[in-house]
Amino acid sequence: MQFFPAALQNLADQFARLPGVGSKTAQRLAFHVLSLPDGEAEEFANAILEAKKQVHTCPVCQNLTDGELCPVCASDSRDKTTICVVSEPRDVLSIERSREYHGVYHVLHGALSPMNRVGPDDLRIRNAYQEARKRGMEVQMVLSTQEMPHPNTARIRAEGANGLRIDMVGVSLGGAVIEVRQLNGMDVAFRCEYPTLLVFHQDQPGVIRQVTEVLENAQANIAFMRVFRNAKRKDACMIIETDDPIPPESIRAIQNLKPVIREVCTL
Repeated sequence: MQFFPAALQNLADQFARLPGVGSKTAQRLAFHVLSLPDGEAEEFANAILEAKKQVHTCPVCQNLTDGELCPVCASDSRDKTTICVVSEPRDVLSIERSREYHGVYHVLHGALSPMNRVGPDDLRIRNAYQEARKRGMEVQMVLSTQEMPHPNTARIRAEGANGLRIDMVGVSLGGAVIEVRQLNGMDVAFRCEYPTLLVFHQDQPGVIRQVTEVLENAQANIAFMRVFRNAKRKDACMIIETDDPIPPESIRAIQNLKPVIREVCTL
């Protein structure tokens, strides 16, 4: 027995084809669209058609754009000698939000997946080599025996003005979500969804209380907090995400909690 009109069922079936949308969610979306005024429903449908009609790939980097070139390739301020190769257009958005990268990109529109029959010829790897040769760049492939736990894993080594060095391993989970998995060789798990405070310290009783008292005095509201350690009474790292950035005087107050506090930095 057919419970819904054919047109409504067809609309729900189309929503169900979207990634991460199950049948119940698809039905709710279909009913919501059906309840929209005619003008809003028409705007929704036109937005889909307009995006399909106007958005295309940049002929240089293969990122999505509605112009002749994408904004990155069209900018004279970008370093055209540095190319970051990413899997999907949304990965460009994740990197651009950091405001730390000033080169250009090449988007592969996928990742190698032999199990899903996705090989090198199915991606835009050949375009990357061609674009590099146009720019007179030398391309070198280096094979690594290091096993990476996630296909979108990156290692970043950063050094602050005070000489503090951080070796960070993170993964892109998609949808502009990045999770840090390792700090200076220590296994961690946090996403920097809020202003983040890293406190490297010695694992001993009372340290968490001392740090949180400083934050309480600064009226800092903690959104996420977790402590990671290599072993009992050894090196540890306190990850604290707050609703608002920590005031500089509070950071200095935490730094002065020596000798248990080793280093303090913000992300």
